[in-house]
Amino acid sequence: MTALSLKQRLAADHAAIPQKLTQWAAAQDELTLRINEIAARNASFYLRKGLKPESGRVDEFSSLVYPSPEAARDEFAKHNPHVYGRNGGPRLTQLADILKLFDPCIAEARITNWGMGAVAAALYPLKKGDHVVASKFLFGGCYVLIDDLRTQRGVKVSFIDGTKPDEWENAVRPNTKLFWFETPGNPTGKLIDIRAVAEIAHAKGRDILVAVDNSLAFSAHAPLRDGADLVAASLTKALGLGRRGGGALLFSEAGIQRHQRHIGDATGTRNVCFDAIAKIGATPANGAAVLPLIAMARNLPGRVTQQVETADRLARHLTELAAGFGFTVNHPTLDKPHRQMTGVSVFSVDLGSEDRAFALIKELGRHGIAQINNFGGLKTAVTHPASTTHSSLTPKLQAQQGVTPGLLRITAGIESAELVLKIFDAALSALPPMAATRARRTVNRQLAA
Repeated sequence: MTALSLKQRLAADHAAIPQKLTQWAAAQDELTLRINEIAARNASFYLRKGLKPESGRVDEFSSLVYPSPEAARDEFAKHNPHVYGRNGGPRLTQLADILKLFDPCIAEARITNWGMGAVAAALYPLKKGDHVVASKFLFGGCYVLIDDLRTQRGVKVSFIDGTKPDEWENAVRPNTKLFWFETPGNPTGKLIDIRAVAEIAHAKGRDILVAVDNSLAFSAHAPLRDGADLVAASLTKALGLGRRGGGALLFSEAGIQRHQRHIGDATGTRNVCFDAIAKIGATPANGAAVLPLIAMARNLPGRVTQQVETADRLARHLTELAAGFGFTVNHPTLDKPHRQMTGVSVFSVDLGSEDRAFALIKELGRHGIAQINNFGGLKTAVTHPASTTHSSLTPKLQAQQGVTPGLLRITAGIESAELVLKIFDAALSALPPMAATRARRTVNRQLAA
């Protein structure tokens, strides 16, 4: 089969994506019904309150027109997030309510403009002298932001591996306020046992907040269920498909209480993290920015199921070829399912050098699989983290995180899994020789079949 025919088949597969999304949305009847109910409830907010947006539109406003000064006073006294666009709005509340459908452990949710907006808001309450324990296996921007707390704000930070519970126990100090980690880790897929870490943080005499960055496997697992207090996640992936920005800050009921006791405001009545979203300007535009995210929530279960299945099949296939081509496959749940998650749509391979990694990217590109620095989209894609998403880290820090020059992150789309496997076979068969004669013959036989 020629490269051109593979590319043509992939284009045809992509052309069928809108119909597939519509079918998945229709199949989720109960989910769609509940999303529609949430939409109706939030759309009628102004009508019930006797208020109206200055612009006359629910989706686009920065302030409201009030029927009386008493009405304005009452709404502000209740800290209603809808009174000013930077504080929130009906569409943002609608999306927050939809997220609760996917995890009943979410007690409170706030939407941000990006995932990093949620991360920044979660870290906002920390002050000089507080101590944070963080896993070193983080997205590059998160690592730099947490390290900035140490160098610019006087917050004490201990970076650890984090994959062994004892490391968290040994890192605790009397002034420890927060545990922070990402699981699975981006891009290496390192898993951290949320329940074990939460038990250490919440042991008798401790009130340490457990925060999890859940961007890599959003909707595939629920950290709050396993004992995390708050979740910061990028919605750009699961709902924005890498094209629309969005983030979420999610609290469990226990997390809200712990936050207010431990790192909240002096009165214990306000969630400083939520307040920070408005203070740092991390609130998205009310309507235009979030409507596409709301729409994609309707087919989220179908998409994630397909992506996880394709990632699993591709990882297994590449594992069979790995020895012959001299690379390794890192998939966190392959052949060893973890109790805290159902699977992942993102995994990585290490080809041993930047030259071979770049060569594979170029070959995949010839067959229609592009290099994209985001993940979670509808199309299978690859990323070279060392030169893109983690390029802000020094070579030493990259090495400590396992972000090697030869590492590629692969994110599965919703195309035909068989077609994706054939494209990877064709791309691998074109790589420069590396004691791969036997493996090349195997690939050629598969292509011929």
